[in-house]
Amino acid sequence: MILRPYREKDFEELRAIATHYWAEEVEMDDELVSFTYDYLIRHYLHNNEITYVAEDSKIVGFALAYFKNENNSSAEFFKNHVKSLSNRNQKLAYEYLEYLNYNHDKVAKYLNDDDVYFGLLASIQKGAGSALIANLKKVSKEHGASKIMFWTDETCDYHYYERKGFELVETYEITLYNHRIKTFIYQIVL
Repeated sequence: MILRPYREKDFEELRAIATHYWAEEVEMDDELVSFTYDYLIRHYLHNNEITYVAEDSKIVGFALAYFKNENNSSAEFFKNHVKSLSNRNQKLAYEYLEYLNYNHDKVAKYLNDDDVYFGLLASIQKGAGSALIANLKKVSKEHGASKIMFWTDETCDYHYYERKGFELVETYEITLYNHRIKTFIYQIVL
């Protein structure tokens, strides 16, 4: 397995891995799943020097991260593509956007200008996630970051991050599609 920086041609493989992992997270029809996970990757994807993929003849994992003040075009994508959804799914897509933004804003309160926001981690091969986290720590530190922060929720194996040295900073509940979801903010000081 090798780790390498993200390249634009990797997008569809990242989207497929994210959909595989999280499509069952909350109830969505196929149209909403397709839109949501396309947007989710775009939301956290910044084509920078700290976003990496793990590859073993194909992409087997990814770690999407960015510095606090980086921006991307995900909001424009959302605005331009949400209109193609059914009325019901447009409403649900906006609710998902509010969910992401709420969690993002909670994490952003803890970030200093040189800190890294760890957006997404997914892997389909044992050891890829650990390698990607170790790489993110190393690369973030090399770029002057003092800490890495992210949020996750009870639909994921959040204890995994504790085993990797991340410290729990805050716990709260948020509602998405009428489901109360216990949510966690983690950090690791570099």
